[in-house]
Amino acid sequence: MKKMLECIVCGRRFPEGQGIKIDVGDRVLVFHSKSCTLKFMRILLERLPREELKKAIRETLEEYDRIKKERKSATSKKI
Repeated sequence: MKKMLECIVCGRRFPEGQGIKIDVGDRVLVFHSKSCTLKFMRILLERLPREELKKAIRETLEEYDRIKKERKSATSKKI
């Protein structure tokens, strides 16, 4: 029998293996749906210091730009 988890936002119970699970070091955050995940993340982002958030966003965007460039060059036709 699968273990039942409880969404930290709405309290809904759901079987392990479903929903969204985020491991944050000493804590595991579990959400039953993407809408509960977004509610939590929106509040979390509002509470982070602006300068730290700006830095994290910049670094993440740079990483995704690099990944897109690598994919594009890997799929481009080589003559």
